[in-house]
Amino acid sequence: MSASTSSFSEGSSTIERVAAPLRQQLLAHIRAAISSGEYKPGERLVERVLCERYGVSRTVVREALRHLEAEGLVTIVPNRGPVVTELSRDEIAQLFEVRAALEALAAERFAERATPEERQALEDSLAAVATAYAGEDVESWIAAKDAYYDALLVGAHNDLIQTTVLGIHARIQVLRGRSLSAPGRREHSIEEIRNITELVVSGRAAEAAVAARQHVERAAEAAFARSSENTPAEESEEKV
Repeated sequence: MSASTSSFSEGSSTIERVAAPLRQQLLAHIRAAISSGEYKPGERLVERVLCERYGVSRTVVREALRHLEAEGLVTIVPNRGPVVTELSRDEIAQLFEVRAALEALAAERFAERATPEERQALEDSLAAVATAYAGEDVESWIAAKDAYYDALLVGAHNDLIQTTVLGIHARIQVLRGRSLSAPGRREHSIEEIRNITELVVSGRAAEAAVAARQHVERAAEAAFARSSENTPAEESEEKV
C-alpha cells in the first residue's frame, strides 16, 4: 500500500519522498494506473517514460517492473518489452470465483471467531473505506479496501485463507480497481460492505457468507463491464 498521497491524472505524477521505499510507492502508482484503466491491457510500459513521469531512476523502474511481472500484472513480450498483462475473460472469471469463495469463508469464520477488539477494528476499517470512496483517488480506494479485508482475515483466524489471498493479492487489487471505477459501483459497494460488516459483527455467519459472495459477484459484473472498455492499446513506436 502506498504512503503517497498523489492521485492519478494526466501529466506528471512524481512520487513524493516519504517513508515508504520508492519501489513500493511506484508499485502502488502503477497498480492503480492499471486498475483504473489508465494503462490498458497490452500497453507497453516504457522505462524512460515511467522514469520521467514518476521522477525515479531506471533502477527503481526496473525493480518495480520485475515485481509486477512476478505478480502477473506485467508480461515481458519479445521485441516489445514489458506490457500490461491481458487477462482473458476466463481468467478474470476464475479469479473472481476464487475471491468469492475465500471472502465468503472469511466472513463466515469472522462471524464465528472474531474477538470484540477485532470486530471493532473491522467497523473502523469500514469507516475508512467510506471516507476513501468519497474521493477520486484510485490508490486510496484500493488501500482502504485492502485494510478492510486485512481486518476481516485477521478476525477469521485461518492462516490458509490469508496465505491463499496473498498469492493472488495483486490481481485482486487490479480487478477491485476496475470494478470500483465503473459508474455507480462505489455507492453500491459501500452499502454491500456495510451489510457484510453488520452481519459478521453480530455473529450471523451463514448470512454473512451469502452477503460476501454476492458482493464479489456484483463486483465481477462491474469489472467485466469495465474491462470491455479497456481494449488493448495500440503499440507505441517509442523504444525503451
